[in-house]
Amino acid sequence: MKQNFLKLLANIKLYSSYWFAILSVLGVVWGAYAMYYNWKDNNKVLQSNVNKIIQVQTVQNRTDSLLLRQQADMKVQLDAIQGTTESLESSYVKRLSKDKSLTTEQFLEYMDGLSFDVKKNSSNVNPPLLYQKELTATK
Repeated sequence: MKQNFLKLLANIKLYSSYWFAILSVLGVVWGAYAMYYNWKDNNKVLQSNVNKIIQVQTVQNRTDSLLLRQQADMKVQLDAIQGTTESLESSYVKRLSKDKSLTTEQFLEYMDGLSFDVKKNSSNVNPPLLYQKELTATK
């Protein structure tokens, strides 16, 4: 009876070691699958974020190019206005310098109103607003 009982204990020990080995292998496989699934999910999120960043940069690039183009146009217009003002100023100086009825103070006051200081007046320049159809028109 003692031998049967020892034999039974040996069999239980053998089967339990098989079960623990199988459970260990299944645990390792499940852990590897969970890690792979997490990596795959994170990779999808990362790819989605990269695509969003690329789309935002594309729109930002279009907006920047529109702003740079408008800045160049405004500079051309400002140069034209400044050139016109300078030519008017020189024309008025020639014309008014021949007028003997003006005093020096009146002449200087009049000429001060004609001067065009770019740095002083540049804060008053408002750039045109960008509308969505302007952004889509450049595609």
